[in-house]
Amino acid sequence: MAQTTLDRRMFGSQDEQSNLSDHTITASDILTFSDVGDSNLTKKDTVQGVLDLAGGGGYAYVSTSPTIDPSSPPSSLAFTNMTSGYDYLYVLEDIASSSNSVGFKATLGINASTYRTSSYKSATTSTNNAGNSQSGESTSQIHIIDHTEMEAMGNGTNEAIHRGTLELTNPAGTADMTPYYGELTLNGENNVVPIIFCGIYLGAAEAHTCIKFECSSGNIASGAILQYRRARS
Repeated sequence: MAQTTLDRRMFGSQDEQSNLSDHTITASDILTFSDVGDSNLTKKDTVQGVLDLAGGGGYAYVSTSPTIDPSSPPSSLAFTNMTSGYDYLYVLEDIASSSNSVGFKATLGINASTYRTSSYKSATTSTNNAGNSQSGESTSQIHIIDHTEMEAMGNGTNEAIHRGTLELTNPAGTADMTPYYGELTLNGENNVVPIIFCGIYLGAAEAHTCIKFECSSGNIASGAILQYRRARS
C-alpha cells in the first residue's frame, strides 16, 4: 500500500483552522490527499470510499429512508443511489401497512422513474406458528410477502415487519443479472411468521441503480429501511 500524507488543503494552517466553522460531514464529501509513494500525486476519494477501504470488506452504512409522517404516509420508499462494484443490504425495521390483508414487494429500477415489473423469478416460503407451510411465487417483482398465498400484512396494533433483510448481488453491475436473498419476521393478521424469499432478475444484463419498496396496495404507515453496501474488491 502506498504511503500517504494528508494534504494541507484539507486542514490549512493553524490560523486558517481558527476560522473554520462546524460542518456535518456526509458520506459523499470529497477528501484530498497527497500520495508520496506515487510521484506525490494528489488524489481524492469520498468519505464513504475511505470507510469502505477501512471496513475490511464488510457492509458499511450508507443511508436511511425518510422519516414517515403518519398524517401523510407514502405509497413507497425508494433508494436511487446504487453504484456498480457493490453488493447492497437493506434492513427493514417495523414496516407497517395502512391497509389490511396486503403483501409487500420491491422492484428494481434503471433510474428513478423506470422500474422493472416483469422478468423476475421470485419465490417466498414460510411456516407460521400454527405449523402451516405456505409459499408463493412471482415474475413481476421481488416477492417479499405474498398476501394471496400466505400470511398477509395487517394494520392492527403491532402488526408489522419487525425485522427483515434483503441482499442484492452487485445490482448496478451491467455485466451481471441481479440475484437476491432475504428473510424477515412478520407479525401478520393471525400469526407470527418467519419468511424466506429469494430469486433473480433475468430480463437483461443492465445496471439497476434504484430499488423501490411498497405494499401491494395502500401506503406504508410507519417504519424505516436502512441501506448498507459492501465493496466487491
